[in-house]
Amino acid sequence: MKTILLKSLFVFLILILIASLALCAICYETMRRYDGRRTAGLLPPAGEFLYPEKRGVTFAVFGDFRMQLDPFREMMAKIRAARPDFMLNVGDMSAVLSTQHFNWMAEHMKREAGGIPVYATPGNHDRKKESPYDNGRHFYREVFGPSRYWFGYGNILFVSLDTADRELPEAQIEWLDSLLGQLRSRFDHLVIFTHVPPIDPRPVKEKRGLPAVQAARLEAVLKKHRVSAFFAGHQHQENLWSFAGAPLAVTPPSGQEGRGDEQDFGYLICEVTPEGAFKIRREYLDASAGTDALDFFFSSKINQSRWVFWSGIFGIIAVSLAAAGTILWLTRLKRG
Repeated sequence: MKTILLKSLFVFLILILIASLALCAICYETMRRYDGRRTAGLLPPAGEFLYPEKRGVTFAVFGDFRMQLDPFREMMAKIRAARPDFMLNVGDMSAVLSTQHFNWMAEHMKREAGGIPVYATPGNHDRKKESPYDNGRHFYREVFGPSRYWFGYGNILFVSLDTADRELPEAQIEWLDSLLGQLRSRFDHLVIFTHVPPIDPRPVKEKRGLPAVQAARLEAVLKKHRVSAFFAGHQHQENLWSFAGAPLAVTPPSGQEGRGDEQDFGYLICEVTPEGAFKIRREYLDASAGTDALDFFFSSKINQSRWVFWSGIFGIIAVSLAAAGTILWLTRLKRG
């Protein structure tokens, strides 16, 4: 009977030891792989003039997906098939606010994009509200770089505005005015993209646009510099309005729950013809929400509180103590 008990105890201790070592190894690998690592190829082309001779461009616009992988993979597959020149990601992409998650997300986004550039701007879910460091944007900026920037693509000037606070501070409006004063005359068209749209004319109680004073200031600047199109997200509902005399296109959600009558996920495709016409159309997604990647679970969920890692450490300690106690007990039995 004692032999059976000892064998059972031995097997139990071995299983605990294996499980503990596995937990420690998993946490170590995900922390080693994703902590503090910049994913090459996802930083925006800030301040660059790309393909200056090109006339006519096609780009996709998506946002509000928070790494729901089923619709995200379907969307990326459809965008790859359409072969646009690049994609604009208008924010609310992250499911977890951590270095590991942002690095995992950027790596996954780069792989699914299949070589098509993705240029991002942060959403309100991509910043840590309670963090004083870098105004809560440090995870975003570690991986995606600046949150406000510009780049030229052919004869179009693209400008990202940072509205992750659901506001557009006066300092940023002045930066935009100064920037456009220097660069606007060099391009035929001007495209602004950001997370929060400047206005929300919907008959809803909770408005999801910029404060009215800031929207009015922005409108005056964009009218002055002749904006051609404006793209945003945040409302989880597709809308096409006019702002500062140009189309304002709000993307449908690409993974987060829709609002109002919005039921399906989707994204936008914008084609700018060589003659300068803007053609915007919506593409639908069939997938339902879901985050099912095993590496997402390990990199972005399990090791955020480090409890699994410490469970593994405590398991190893417990097995060591149990083994020492068993050896001491057997030694005493032999002496007795």
